[in-house]
Amino acid sequence: MDEDKIKDLFQNFQPELSSDTLFLAGLKKHMEAVELVKRHAAAARRRNRIAVAVAALSGFVTGVIFTLLMQLLGDRAASIEFSLPSIPAFSFDRQIIAWTIMAALSVTMAINAYEITLSRLSAKKTI
Repeated sequence: MDEDKIKDLFQNFQPELSSDTLFLAGLKKHMEAVELVKRHAAAARRRNRIAVAVAALSGFVTGVIFTLLMQLLGDRAASIEFSLPSIPAFSFDRQIIAWTIMAALSVTMAINAYEITLSRLSAKKTI
């Protein structure tokens, strides 16, 4: 008996469908929105790739410059006496400290180059 009621319910169900013109207009609108999002995503990927390339080049050049200046900077660092208390079990290797500082500066330069390039490219896009 329940099956008959369910069959009658579905037989009497006649949903109203919008016209084909309205459906196609809505579909076209949604497809244009998808294309717009795809274009924005492609532009963002292109800007990001350029910014990564500039950051990599900047980090590499900074690292090369610091490597070439290592002897000069090492001599300067050796002439500076650390004013830290003497701890017998703890000794400083000036060369490791110098390389660490240079690596940190190279990474900082690369990150700043990335952010500046990305902001410049984004600013050009909005103008």
